[in-house]
Amino acid sequence: MSEYQFLFHNTRGAVRFEDTLKTKNISYKIMPPPVQLENCCGISIRLEYDVVEELLCPDVREVYLFKDGKYELYCENKQ
Repeated sequence: MSEYQFLFHNTRGAVRFEDTLKTKNISYKIMPPPVQLENCCGISIRLEYDVVEELLCPDVREVYLFKDGKYELYCENKQ
């Protein structure tokens, strides 16, 4: 299973996304966005999941694959 870092357009979207994860019983970790990805205050969510596309929604701005201590852009939402 791969590990992903989710960034959001705003805090409200992150909270809605967290509610979705709770409903689906998906384990996750809330944390500030890693400085390598964004240098600001805010919320990001890291989780392990097989089919990340199932979790994508308008609140998600970018998703990064976290592998070997590095981040690689997996997908972005340009809305």
